[in-house]
Amino acid sequence: MEHPRMAPGRGRDRPRRGASARGEGGDAGAVVRHVRHARVGPLQAKRMGPGALGDRARARARAGQRSRPGAPPSDRRSDGEDAGVRGALRRIASHAPSRPLPGPPRRPQEAVGTDRPVWYLHRTPAPRNLGRTPDGTRGEGASVENLRETLKLSEDPLGGAVRLDREAALRIDRAVESTIEEGQGLSYLTLLNPLVQGRDAGEAVVYASALLQARVGDEIAARQLFYRLCERLETQHNWDGLSAVLDPALRYVGSPEFARAAARVWEKGGTSRASIAMLERALALNEEDHRILWALGVSRVEGGDPGGFDLIARALSGFVRRKETERLEEGLLYVLENPTPGRLRALLEAIDDLVRAGETALSVNLFELAISALIENGLAEESWTILRRALEKSTDREAYRKVAATAGIAAYAGLRDPAALFETAAIADTNVPTEKALAMLDRLLEMPPGRHVFHTGWGVGEVQGNDGETLRIRFESKGEHRMSVSLAKTALHLLEPTDLRVKVFLDRTGMMSALKTQKAEFLFHVLEHLKGEATQDEIKKTLVTLGILPPAGWSEWWKSALKEAEKDPRFDFAQIFRKVVRLHGERDLASVLPEVDLVRSFRKGLDLIFRFLEQHPEEAMHVAKRYGDELRSIASDEARPPAERLLSHLLLRFVGLHGVAGFDESIDAFVRTPDLTPFTTEQQKTLLALAPDAQKGAIAALLLDSKVQTVRREAWIALAARDEKERERAIREVMAESPARPNAVLHVARAMISEERRCVWPCVHALINIVESPERETFRKQALETLASDSFRAKMKEEAPTPEESSYLRNRLLGWKHSERYLYPILEALDGTSLGEITQVVEERRKSLRPQAPDDFQSRYGDRILMTRKTYSRLRKEVETLDWDLKTTIPRMIQKAREHGDLSENAEYDAAKQKQAEVSKRLEELRERLRLTRAIEDIEIREDEVGPGTEVEIAAEDGETRAYWILGEGDGEIGPGVVSYRAPLAALLLGKKVGEAVGPISDRTYRIAKIRKRLPEEVKENGDRKANASFSEGRG
Repeated sequence: MEHPRMAPGRGRDRPRRGASARGEGGDAGAVVRHVRHARVGPLQAKRMGPGALGDRARARARAGQRSRPGAPPSDRRSDGEDAGVRGALRRIASHAPSRPLPGPPRRPQEAVGTDRPVWYLHRTPAPRNLGRTPDGTRGEGASVENLRETLKLSEDPLGGAVRLDREAALRIDRAVESTIEEGQGLSYLTLLNPLVQGRDAGEAVVYASALLQARVGDEIAARQLFYRLCERLETQHNWDGLSAVLDPALRYVGSPEFARAAARVWEKGGTSRASIAMLERALALNEEDHRILWALGVSRVEGGDPGGFDLIARALSGFVRRKETERLEEGLLYVLENPTPGRLRALLEAIDDLVRAGETALSVNLFELAISALIENGLAEESWTILRRALEKSTDREAYRKVAATAGIAAYAGLRDPAALFETAAIADTNVPTEKALAMLDRLLEMPPGRHVFHTGWGVGEVQGNDGETLRIRFESKGEHRMSVSLAKTALHLLEPTDLRVKVFLDRTGMMSALKTQKAEFLFHVLEHLKGEATQDEIKKTLVTLGILPPAGWSEWWKSALKEAEKDPRFDFAQIFRKVVRLHGERDLASVLPEVDLVRSFRKGLDLIFRFLEQHPEEAMHVAKRYGDELRSIASDEARPPAERLLSHLLLRFVGLHGVAGFDESIDAFVRTPDLTPFTTEQQKTLLALAPDAQKGAIAALLLDSKVQTVRREAWIALAARDEKERERAIREVMAESPARPNAVLHVARAMISEERRCVWPCVHALINIVESPERETFRKQALETLASDSFRAKMKEEAPTPEESSYLRNRLLGWKHSERYLYPILEALDGTSLGEITQVVEERRKSLRPQAPDDFQSRYGDRILMTRKTYSRLRKEVETLDWDLKTTIPRMIQKAREHGDLSENAEYDAAKQKQAEVSKRLEELRERLRLTRAIEDIEIREDEVGPGTEVEIAAEDGETRAYWILGEGDGEIGPGVVSYRAPLAALLLGKKVGEAVGPISDRTYRIAKIRKRLPEEVKENGDRKANASFSEGRG
């Protein structure tokens, strides 16, 4: 009898519909299911037997469902009934045969009609022979018996005899692994699944069942069992057992619940019970969980890994958000033990969260302990910003004043005497109200001592003192002068340190000397003072006003300065005819840099910037200043496509902004959903060059899909430099994904021919995939040319295929579903190789097939090529596209190539002419093909015999069935199971009627079971009218 695989949480354990509950014997789990559902005593169950019990169980289930819809019978058991079931189980188990219930029959592998063999389809093979012995039958081996003994089911059928700890878990792990290796996984699950349904199932049994479910691939069932077991073990405070269970739970299932449980094991069960490997897996599942970060960080630090300090610092904000502040002081000590700017910034964020949360005492304490390290690591300004906000908004603001003064003095270290300034403002003096102290500080910072001001009558002056009410200023022409702060705001202008007037005020002698001996340098300072651009008259006025150049000496100085500055690349004399001189600075770049809106028009704007940098690489710094903020915003916007985010990161790195976070994550996201469409050739090369080493292999494999040959060549070189395993994995992925990656397959197939490795036959399969289902006709042509090349054929002669490869290729060619004009080049390529006999076998098969179809069947359609309107419409559109390219796009390419000069060494011209020839040939072929086309929808389709426009189902004697949809040339893209009416396989079927024999197909004989008329969706009236008209013209 056939039983389904049981999974926890389904409510009842009854066989699937159609499965019999009758039979002799059965395992203990089957008897228990019948006892539960039939509600009989154990002795009565033994007398009735499993068959009668099953009938009674089903009757009870149906009655229960009628009384309460949706509620399974097992939901209505009482605790007493559960106890009765357990007692029955213990008494019956000893008499129950120890053989598993047979599983569902396996479907044979089809030789014809499948696009891939099993060995070729799966990148990572699933466990083989689960639940089967080598002869294909189900049975128990030594591994199953070993697992029974490990669980001590003879002592307690519910598995309660084994207490789950790490040692017991290791024994169960080994037993389960042996069971899987012997192919008994599903067999033993049949026994264990009924046992784990009850609440009293032993921990060891639940663990073994969960492990088996995970190993056979039922992740949902495994997660439910692991979760149930972890909950029980944590309730019992069995930390050793919980640690043992979490290892496979995290490895095979992976869930945030298990990740958090790992942190609790570390906290409550002791650090020795949670290994670093377990915590790393937990963190990978829940990267922002503060407890996991803390546990792993402390474990790493104790193990001598300084990287643990980073994790501890990251965890601190999480503790604040969860109001679990007891760890903060300990975390602070860890950070201060090995401080870095990044760790201290994370600490500062946590303290900021504390301040916002109103935790004044703790935040002040942490600030006082950390302020020295924060200042030393350049975080004084950020600290002052937080503390200034606390002084303004905190309800207990007085507590922050002392540490705020310390941070503020460091933040304004560039001033002449910041300590005196903060002392004057009385920031640390709690006797002065905080509001008053901050107001005083603001007045002092408006014109602090040491800053320079400008007065229209007295010139430049330096602030000597500021008490908040009165300023003391030393002017060059007036000496020291007192002025109220209120008057100074209107009468004085604050100067920047780079202002030319300040430089002359501070060092008039040196500037006078530079005016005479370093004229270009002095002119640079003047233009910098005038915002990067000035007329000749403005420059003269500035120098004369400063009193360093008399009016009479201007003309001579100006001529000498111009002559010297012409050799200096910092100057731009493009507007000198207007008597305007400019610096190659930000003001100039505002008109030189492309004006783009990256937020609204990302692709266009980014291409313009990249082209600008190709021509002006020296302007990378200015591009970073101009567009850096926009690019950072786009790079961090998770709502944008991965390609756009990655391109933003590439440009940021290209202009020198390497510190923007998220580059590695953007590459990972791009690899998961790749799209090379937005990338230009140079951008693809930049991506390969800037990719981190850990991700360079994945990017190189992805760039094999590039449409640009030079990019594919560089990607292959980069992939060849990787380690052997990574390279082999990338090559297998490319071949397995054919025909979806035609450029990659063609490049790899050609590149690997010269290498000393066994590779040719996987390449053959991948190339045949492209021949069968190409994205474009040019890919099919290139695949056939590669197969027919001398180097490829020589490689096929040198290298013998495995029996599996040979058998698969033979069946594939014998069951060819497409046009024979694509089959013959493949057979010719194989001729002379170790598989050359396949050519003869296929030819003999074709000859034997010809008499099977009625002689007049092909003649019904004359010389016409049959295809559906849908395919005709697609080919018609391709003709229009090619015709347009031939008349417009390609001539422009040729003309552009001609403009580059000598045609004898002009690669672009040669490529354009070659493309012109290829398009012309393809256009001629398509037009001739369409001229001879007839629509399947227009022919007479008989439903009593197989022909174009029918779907036929064939059946073998053992009940195996196959279905084929007979359509026309090129219709293979319409749907699965489509066979061209000109294919060898179709010759077996055409003209046959229901009941007639067909074959051999894969060495088996079939009979026609069903025939029905089937056409693809009709072309709508408002659709492609040209197709209908052209068909009519063709028939005429």
